[in-house]
Amino acid sequence: MPSKLSQPGQGILGAPPLFYLLLTHCCFVTYGRAVIRAPEIIFPKDCTTFTPRGSDWIITCVSRSSWPNFHVVYWLADNNFIEDLFPDGRVWEEPERQMSNQTIEKSLVFSSVEETDFSVQFCCIIQDPSGVEIRNITLQRDPPIVSAEATSREETSGAPMELPQ
Repeated sequence: MPSKLSQPGQGILGAPPLFYLLLTHCCFVTYGRAVIRAPEIIFPKDCTTFTPRGSDWIITCVSRSSWPNFHVVYWLADNNFIEDLFPDGRVWEEPERQMSNQTIEKSLVFSSVEETDFSVQFCCIIQDPSGVEIRNITLQRDPPIVSAEATSREETSGAPMELPQ
């Protein structure tokens, strides 16, 4: 005679409780996947930042993570940690700032932008259990500002001028 535990619909769990357990598990898994999304970098959007040479400068990386307690945001310079490439401390990372439940800021600070910084590729990276996102950023010199007054002076330099009557 078979035992009661081996008969369908009988035993410790039986069919109805097992069905509800499976249904509950599926609901939690589906809900969790709908809420958790890969991290993203919101700002900067562009890969080039115009920077004046010789001045101090701050680049802020604004990112979003669905894991408020399990993420890391950091900067790299030419695939090196900032403190390794700039041991003199001229460039450093500020501590991470939690702006909201999911938004994080991490700033890269230059006490003085030097000519060599324009050839370095900086990367903002956010990583959490659901993935990683990387934003490459290069510094570009500010274009020179040319005013209309300076242009007209250069054009008339050494030329005879007519005065209005």
